[in-house]
Amino acid sequence: MGEVQPKAARTPVATDVTARRFQLVSPATATVLGVLVLVLAVATAALKDLVDPRLSIHHFGSGIAIVLIFTGVGVIVARRQPRNPIGWILLIFTMLYTLGGGAGFYAVLAYGLGHRGLPFAPVAVILAPLLAPSFALFPLVIVLFPRRGAGAGFSGLTPGSLPT
Repeated sequence: MGEVQPKAARTPVATDVTARRFQLVSPATATVLGVLVLVLAVATAALKDLVDPRLSIHHFGSGIAIVLIFTGVGVIVARRQPRNPIGWILLIFTMLYTLGGGAGFYAVLAYGLGHRGLPFAPVAVILAPLLAPSFALFPLVIVLFPRRGAGAGFSGLTPGSLPT
């Protein structure tokens, strides 16, 4: 009973939490989110055609361009620099944008056009407003964009950076 037992090696709790957090922020996660956004974009385009076939590429083309370009840039940045928030913000922006748009078309199809038997129609009504907060994320990309020149770091909105 009087023997001294060696202390077990303990890892700090903060290290475990940090390790788990950065497992989610990985190139594989960026790829999965990018593919998910593209699947949502295809589904949104199909729902758009069901809701109003008169809307052509001229009415919907800018949204497709936004999703494709921002998702591509977001995946590239998040895969190459997983700790850079710009890539993740772009991916979340496009995911919310396509999810909100697709849910809005689905809700119109279910309730506006009388297809009441569609599953998850109430969920679509709840998810449709996600389109609006997606636009609140985009200014973060501008604020967090790294600046070039003498001062290293991130540019922020400062009184000197605003046009007068």
